[in-house]
Amino acid sequence: MVEKRTRKIEYLNIAELKSVISEILKSCNPYFTSKYVILTALLTGMGPGKIGGLTWDDINFIFNTISINQSWNVAKKDFKPLKTKASKELLKSTIGCSTSSVSFPTKIA
Repeated sequence: MVEKRTRKIEYLNIAELKSVISEILKSCNPYFTSKYVILTALLTGMGPGKIGGLTWDDINFIFNTISINQSWNVAKKDFKPLKTKASKELLKSTIGCSTSSVSFPTKIA
């Protein structure tokens, strides 16, 4: 008889998530982008493929939006189109390293 293994997945609660984000915001540095990648993942729910597919043209700092237009193909080390039209998104956020307030982005398109 084969024993079935199950794995319990634990998620951060809102207080823990805010604490992690607060710590990251304290030490943001534009020369080190890894913290921005972590913030993007935490606040948008985007996976590594979509985050890797972002370019600076996808980020509008005036309107605080992120356009998701492509993803990153790790195997080919190149951009690839999104799987479906529904995957294209425009996210709005009010987060920045100059503020201590955190709000979760909303999908606007």
